[in-house]
Amino acid sequence: MPGPIFMHVQTFSHKVGKAGNNVHQVIGEATRTPEFSKHVDNPKPPRVIEGDPSIFRALHDAHVAEHFHKGNGYHPRFQLS
Repeated sequence: MPGPIFMHVQTFSHKVGKAGNNVHQVIGEATRTPEFSKHVDNPKPPRVIEGDPSIFRALHDAHVAEHFHKGNGYHPRFQLS
């Protein structure tokens, strides 16, 4: 079978969770930032299936800025049609 046949989707908070994970740690690990890859002796470049890992953080930050506003916590600004 060509290409990936399974995809796992998981969400992460901006705040550090009980397990120590947050969205910035996950993006840093995916882009092999040394600070977030200390648990791997010799990290190899990521196997990219789609997109450019070097802009994941910017894409994420732009998405959050576009879809959320700060008020009494974060509230989605999505409009249902």
